[in-house]
Amino acid sequence: MLLLQAWWCAKMLGSVWSYVYYLFLRRMLKWCLRMWTGKCELQRITDAHHTAPALRVFAVGQNFITFLLFCF
Repeated sequence: MLLLQAWWCAKMLGSVWSYVYYLFLRRMLKWCLRMWTGKCELQRITDAHHTAPALRVFAVGQNFITFLLFCF
């Protein structure tokens, strides 16, 4: 019985956290990032192409496009 109550309590806390996060905290975080960087989310993602991991991903994408053009 105690185990069932603990499981239910954990599930409820997870649900409450999800509700609060998606309703308030996520929007506030996005707004703060927008005010701090001066860019929207899409601009932050696309302007990060000069970082090392982004360059690797970009290179893989270019190689894939080249492969597709070569094959067809």
